[in-house]
Amino acid sequence: INILAPGLTRYLSERVFGEMQGGSVSQSPRIRSAGSFSLPGISDVLESIRDWGIFFISDVADVLLGFVSNMRWFTLLALLIVPLSAFVLTRTKFGLRVRICGENPAAGESLGVGIYRHKYVAVMISGALAGLAGAYIVIELSGLYRGGQTVGRGFIGLAALIFGNWRAFGILAGSLLFSYPFGLQLIDFDASGSGVATRALLLVIAIALYATAIYLWKTGGDEAPPPEIDAAEYDTPTSSYMKMVATLGGRGGGLTLLAFGLGTISLIWYLLTERAAAWLPNTMPYIVVLLVLIFAAQRLRPPKAAGVPYRRGDH
Repeated sequence: INILAPGLTRYLSERVFGEMQGGSVSQSPRIRSAGSFSLPGISDVLESIRDWGIFFISDVADVLLGFVSNMRWFTLLALLIVPLSAFVLTRTKFGLRVRICGENPAAGESLGVGIYRHKYVAVMISGALAGLAGAYIVIELSGLYRGGQTVGRGFIGLAALIFGNWRAFGILAGSLLFSYPFGLQLIDFDASGSGVATRALLLVIAIALYATAIYLWKTGGDEAPPPEIDAAEYDTPTSSYMKMVATLGGRGGGLTLLAFGLGTISLIWYLLTERAAAWLPNTMPYIVVLLVLIFAAQRLRPPKAAGVPYRRGDH
């Protein structure tokens, strides 16, 4: 699939966009936005509170204003998918069968669950959701399709899945955390290229790392054993990665020193600069992903059969 999809996309791009005005082999013409909406009354009140300029209260009103004013329909759809996904996975027969496919497919097969069928359906649903994310980038973020414009954001989506511990609302929290640096770079580096807000993020990261180091030290992280992971018959990239992350999470002493050292580096970097370098916002999301996954690995509980090939009749 990973080989066919890019080739098919390039072929369709050439056939569809190649002869259009403003289009080319790797780029589409301009695409009209799906639109946005505002909640009348509520948005006006929050906007008035924001304009008061009161410390914290006006800031909170400004944040809430973003949820009721000029919100994209795509964003609303994405937010509605979160509780819907949680309900389907925890309260429906289909969701429970999908979960058993990831936990213990052999037990599911013994109960008459169609493991292959449910896996195929789950992959198609996840592909549709990933396609929705790509459609947002094309329609709302950039206004056109361009080959390679995702620049690895799909892997950050995988990191949000791991950070969220395979739970719908946890994934939402991870997505908000990892997308913040992306949003920051859109408004921080304007025509003048200030970079002040991104520099302030270095201080936030330093404080968070110091707090993490103190927490690991107080909870006796030095003696925390690595989580037990069932040995899989097959060594796949996914299972190997999960074993590596879980093992890292068990090394409490090393993580304490690492958190303190990285926090010190971030603090020194913040103190020695007046504005962030232009390349920092592009790398900041990936840095945040690595730091969060390393220090959150102790509480991860991946599905036991994640990444392990399954064949009918295996027990």
